[in-house]
Amino acid sequence: MVSDAAAVAIRGGRAGPALEMLEHERGLLISNALDARGDLHPVADAALAARLREIGKLLAASSDSHAAPAPGQVSAADRRYD
Repeated sequence: MVSDAAAVAIRGGRAGPALEMLEHERGLLISNALDARGDLHPVADAALAARLREIGKLLAASSDSHAAPAPGQVSAADRRYD
């Protein structure tokens, strides 16, 4: 569905918000994939496990920062491309 929404946005001349939608969805997919992997204790390389945890935290923070604006508000991305 996100790809459909992005296509509509692109057709409407709003490539920036379309890209943000796609990037947000990509982040969610990656986050879900990392969550599905479960516990990182079996990862033999402690540095790699720590890095994966760090990336997971960054993805979670990123998905929070891309929340839709409240009704009637214009997102910063929309203001950039108007």
